[in-house]
Amino acid sequence: ISRVADAIAAYGRDALECTNACFLGGPGTGKTEMAERFAKYCGLRGITKTDKIVKFSAADLISNHVGETPKLVREAFDRADGGMLFVDEAYSLTQGDCNDYGKEAVNALVEAMDRLRARVMVVVAGYEDEMLEFLRSNPGLESRFEFSVRFEGYTDEELAKIFCHFSTTKQFLVSDEVRARLPETMGMVRRSVEGFASARTVRKLFDSSVIAAAQNHPDLRTIECVDLEEAVSEVEAKPRCRRVGFA
Repeated sequence: ISRVADAIAAYGRDALECTNACFLGGPGTGKTEMAERFAKYCGLRGITKTDKIVKFSAADLISNHVGETPKLVREAFDRADGGMLFVDEAYSLTQGDCNDYGKEAVNALVEAMDRLRARVMVVVAGYEDEMLEFLRSNPGLESRFEFSVRFEGYTDEELAKIFCHFSTTKQFLVSDEVRARLPETMGMVRRSVEGFASARTVRKLFDSSVIAAAQNHPDLRTIECVDLEEAVSEVEAKPRCRRVGFA
């Protein structure tokens, strides 16, 4: 990503025919975080007029009213003018019952990317298989995204470091025993938690550890083994199902 940005900074925006990117990877692998850093980097290097990033989901760009979807897409580009437009889970545009409206959004997206090529950088993100299918849904879409970046996820050791990073940011200490157990714990959580979302699940695990610590030793700003064990039980618990009835 930085190499692409450096080339543009050295030779100008017109040096590359396409500056848009597609981020491919599972949940919690850093796609949104990287897009935010990319936007800031481009702003600092003068590649874009501003370091702002305007984030949308696919649902934000689709209207159930005929003719409204292109307007939503144009408004999204107007808000991102001079910076970066980030569309998360972009593959949703071509899935589901609103497929016709989604195709309308994709057509508007292609048109706007051409018309505002020099003013808006576009990054789309989502799961790899679904995103590849999304790019093939329109003959002109795939060629508008020159760069694909794959986010492979994190090892258990890296997830442990992310947990410790959260603790440092929030000014909590992590006991030596917890630090030693974290990689193994991350592997266990990875296997047992339904819908495991990498760093996002680690964030939930950390928050649950803090809540447990407040109950177990509120006078100490420290994550102990008992806190971690309770947090693991919390994130492993399946959501309670609600019964839906009609009166």
